[in-house]
Amino acid sequence: MSEQTPGDERGEAAGTRTSTAQWIVAALGAALVIFTLVYLAYDAFTRPDIPADIRVEQAAIRGVPGRFIVQFRARNLGGVTAAQVLVVGELWWGGALRERRQTTLEFVPPRSERGGGLFFVQDPRQGRLVLRAQGYASP
Repeated sequence: MSEQTPGDERGEAAGTRTSTAQWIVAALGAALVIFTLVYLAYDAFTRPDIPADIRVEQAAIRGVPGRFIVQFRARNLGGVTAAQVLVVGELWWGGALRERRQTTLEFVPPRSERGGGLFFVQDPRQGRLVLRAQGYASP
């Protein structure tokens, strides 16, 4: 039979008790998980089935060696994800189309945005630049 010293009993008892701070952190964690689940369920059942509505906005134009890059943001104001979003940029001067560029964004979730860029040979600041989403696929 082994003997325990009084210090061992206190150390063992103190190691197995849950402190008040631990209970508070556990309660906050549980509340956060419950809130997240309730929010996701609410969002899933109340979100209208609005199709994707992609709006493309110019963010910046920068000169890079030998060409210009037009950076843009594509925002999905709709309620469903858009996949393979085709973004087109057209550069017009004097009523004539000078350059047309396009790129594809893999996906743009509902109520979010994704960015990208289009390269032009001529300076887009010298003409009229038109950016638009031309189409998407349903994932």
